[in-house]
Amino acid sequence: MRVPTKYIPTATMIKHKLAALVHNGAVIMQLNKGIYGLKQAGRLAQQRLISHLADHGYTPSEHSTCLFKHATNGNVFTLVVDDFGLKYNTKADAMHLLDTLEKLYKIKTNWAGDHYIGFDIRFGTCATTHTRTVTLSMPRYLPNALKRFQLGHHRPVHNPIDYKSGAFCAIQTPTPLDTSPLCSPEETKRIQRIVGVLLYYTRAIDATFATAVSKVSSAQA
Repeated sequence: MRVPTKYIPTATMIKHKLAALVHNGAVIMQLNKGIYGLKQAGRLAQQRLISHLADHGYTPSEHSTCLFKHATNGNVFTLVVDDFGLKYNTKADAMHLLDTLEKLYKIKTNWAGDHYIGFDIRFGTCATTHTRTVTLSMPRYLPNALKRFQLGHHRPVHNPIDYKSGAFCAIQTPTPLDTSPLCSPEETKRIQRIVGVLLYYTRAIDATFATAVSKVSSAQA
């Protein structure tokens, strides 16, 4: 990577004795690790991981690049950024994936399998049908979102979107022209952040949010 000296603080130049390495107003350096914020870093890290997994028998599914399977031992896992959700047959099979990953990374394990990419996961059995169940929840997500954006409500809310009563009429009156002022850039960015946070929860846990989040997003646009 070529870094012009005008972008390198004087203290950094002195500390690392970079003056002797300057050529045509810049320092040429070799990168041996990823740099956070560099747009190529994520792609390079992904390519490195996929290549490493392939060397140990793991390949992505034909129809879903986030789903990986092992050629022989039956391991199947989903990969979201750096979180692996593994289905395995024996402890030895699971250790095969852990040993593979530990050759490149420091890892943490959750053998209970009760937390993944923000989900709290509960396994159980239905009392009436005796079928096995999986329940997903994110109990801390909305309280944290309300605190982050300093949101609250002053009356009980029992529906995710405003309900307007009244019978359908044969003649529909047109929607009044919206003459309210446009949002400022700061207000627009705030609404987009809130919509983004709630959209993830909507798609992941509670689809009843979808109409409300969609209407707010459309109104903002």
